Amino acid sequence: MRAGASVLLTARGEALLKQTAAELAPLAALPGQKVLARVADVSKEADCLATAAQALAELPNPDVLVNNAGVYGPFGTIEDNDWAEWVNAIEINLFGPMRLARSAVPVMRAAGGGRIINVTSVNDVVPAPFCGWYS
Repeated sequence: MRAGASVLLTARGEALLKQTAAELAPLAALPGQKVLARVADVSKEADCLATAAQALAELPNPDVLVNNAGVYGPFGTIEDNDWAEWVNAIEINLFGPMRLARSAVPVMRAAGGGRIINVTSVNDVVPAPFCGWYS
């Protein structure tokens, strides 16, 4: 933001999302610079498409996507894990970044190009006990 970027923040939790946007708002000091916030769930394709559409409509040059959504999901042995919780974790951690990227690429192309940054976990190289599927 200090370099002049506008941002569109997304999260499932509205309270923390609003708090984060309020904390970042003072950094938007340049003319036209914005801090936008949108409640969205990356496990839902419609939310990803709506987020990309909002970025195209409200940001001057939507050219960076930072995929940073993730959850641990259920801990424990595989036979004790709740199947629905495990599927939800995969929807968020694996499909979520792909859905957002698929939604953002046409927006970035229309704006002249861009970059996608995928944030992962240290558990990619150091698996957590009883959470190996996450790694």
